[in-house]
Amino acid sequence: WEVLRRKDPEAFAPATAQVLAWHRRQADAYERARRWNLVVSNLDPVIEATPADWQLRGRRAFAYAELGEWERATADYEKAIALKPDYMEAYYNQGNVLRELRKFDAAIALYDKAISIKPDSAAAYNNRGIARQEPQQLDAAMADFDRAIAIAPDYAEAYANKALIFLLQGDLATGFELYEWRLKIGPSNEMLQRFSQPLWLGVERTYVSSNIQRVTFT
Repeated sequence: WEVLRRKDPEAFAPATAQVLAWHRRQADAYERARRWNLVVSNLDPVIEATPADWQLRGRRAFAYAELGEWERATADYEKAIALKPDYMEAYYNQGNVLRELRKFDAAIALYDKAISIKPDSAAAYNNRGIARQEPQQLDAAMADFDRAIAIAPDYAEAYANKALIFLLQGDLATGFELYEWRLKIGPSNEMLQRFSQPLWLGVERTYVSSNIQRVTFT
């Protein structure tokens, strides 16, 4: 076989379709394992062979974002949107990328578009609310968190984000009561779950700090 392979290597080369199918399976497996660099390397040849596949662009963009490669993620999301203008997830995820880059107005505009396509997306309302907090659009942010909760009454992240606004406004009783929703948030939000006891003891103006001590607000 080795002699024949050397004489006619093309005859022994796997078909292009087989190679691409293998890369697709590898990309699927590495997505489940959250090994984003390997997701990218396996999607690259598939996208090169099928450049009009908007879903592959979106998947690679997500992997780039997980790697913190914001510019590449942005380029892929923009291409995916150009290929499929009603690709809600691309607008939403691109909004997340721009929020990470602190481009809040642009992020809000993308969340607007995502919501116009899928008005029942609690996550889009929640993340638009987060983007609105930074430029101090607190009333609009609160409205977004309320809308997210109306769509998904058990949406713990929206309650926790709403709590932060109450805390910023000095309403500690309401803020810390809502903040206890952090205990229902999944393991990806480990920071919010860190404490097993209420963060505010309801006495004077005290709360439990990161080292479980009482600290007085100034």
